[in-house]
Amino acid sequence: MGRVRTRICYGAAVAAVALHLCSPAVAGGKEEAVNPRMRAQIRADIKAHGQTFNGPQVVPPVLLKAIEGRRLVGLGEGTHGTSEVQTLLGNVILAMAKKGRVVVFLEDQFGSVAPINQFVQGIGDDTDLLKAMSGLYGVHKTLEFETFFRAVRTFNKSSSVGAKIEIYGVDNVIWPGPADPTPLLKLFCTANDLKLDAELAICAAYFQDPESQTPATRAASVGAAAKIRMVVDGVAPVVSGQIEATVMANVLVRNLQQDEAANGRFAATLVNKLGDGPFNTIINGPRDSGMAENIKILMDGKIPTTGVGVFWAHNAHIGRISYLDGDPIGFPSTWGNTGSILNTWLGEGYAPIATMTGKGTFRAHVVDKDGTVSPFQPATAPAIRPDCLNAIASSVFSKPVFFATKAVSHLNSTRSEFVISAIYETLNPGHCFTTTVPAMAYAGIISFPVSTAAHEMSGLGSKPTHP
Repeated sequence: MGRVRTRICYGAAVAAVALHLCSPAVAGGKEEAVNPRMRAQIRADIKAHGQTFNGPQVVPPVLLKAIEGRRLVGLGEGTHGTSEVQTLLGNVILAMAKKGRVVVFLEDQFGSVAPINQFVQGIGDDTDLLKAMSGLYGVHKTLEFETFFRAVRTFNKSSSVGAKIEIYGVDNVIWPGPADPTPLLKLFCTANDLKLDAELAICAAYFQDPESQTPATRAASVGAAAKIRMVVDGVAPVVSGQIEATVMANVLVRNLQQDEAANGRFAATLVNKLGDGPFNTIINGPRDSGMAENIKILMDGKIPTTGVGVFWAHNAHIGRISYLDGDPIGFPSTWGNTGSILNTWLGEGYAPIATMTGKGTFRAHVVDKDGTVSPFQPATAPAIRPDCLNAIASSVFSKPVFFATKAVSHLNSTRSEFVISAIYETLNPGHCFTTTVPAMAYAGIISFPVSTAAHEMSGLGSKPTHP
């Protein structure tokens, strides 16, 4: 754990990539050798039940059938920077919307995604999209997402009100600038005559200079944010923007709680855009539970009875069970990820679908040995070990394949030996949260034998794409 190395990060944006997905391997961690007979049985199951399809432009009918009638669908990415995955998942959402209203919950900041939602609702000009995308995480600043957003705008123009697609950010990470919820909350409070100026000032001051805060000011900020959350949540639903304001207030509360738990280091890390540190042991419990809360607020407010939600995030966030099977850096393994909380809430009404990629390229932020985070750039996928599901599926089918995990009976084991995020596991050998029990964690899995790096969105050139 002490040696310095260059790492490749492709998870949630820079704010959380290095904090969440680029931690060192767990001390003392060891890989269990996979039983070759078990691997052969998994291969036979995938061969019998997997259904191939012709690339990311084609949505497998079996996939649509697997998610039919669900209240909320999780669409996961093994790596965020993969062209095939981003294209396919966007097409899945468009196919779902042909049957009714879809509300997309993106692993990105609420404030940053708000202009995207306005764009897809037909507000403004077609030329406004690139500016609207400027505040997104680097992993979403791709041509594939640009194409998806434009397709949603076109779809919405010709659709009835009940079939429109909405897009919201649900991540619980605040960065300084337009994504900071405090200015928007102030406007909301002023418009609705909510007397919270003092509390908003306390929170805004905290995030402007988090490093100078004391335990007392941290505690005061947490209290102020909690009051804001309580008051905003009590505003009558008929008030315009009430649901969005409740989400913003929840994000504010959660960020301050995370910072207090981290003795002030969490906010300072975000403000200074530092790329590494042991913060995953502190922030991801509140971060994941915060995302689940934000999703519930939006679903209750936007689609209380009809319509379907889509949670688009990393595989590790959407899975039904916690992706921590061990005890990294002394942190308990009992906290849940977003998907496990959603599953507790909705049960069979929640269907998470994981995607995997293998050979080829993807886009990533590279974290150098000095902690410098690079722009979102192409990287080559390393060779993957044979006991990941992508390697097994790719040995059976040369085309992309979808299989429902319940049909693959040998995945219904209590042994957590088959890896979902193949590339990540190879880059971070022994890290515990990528080994999981797929039949329990996911309703289905999509496997791409070969991946292509997501492309830069038009007009971006060589500019850095991280916040």
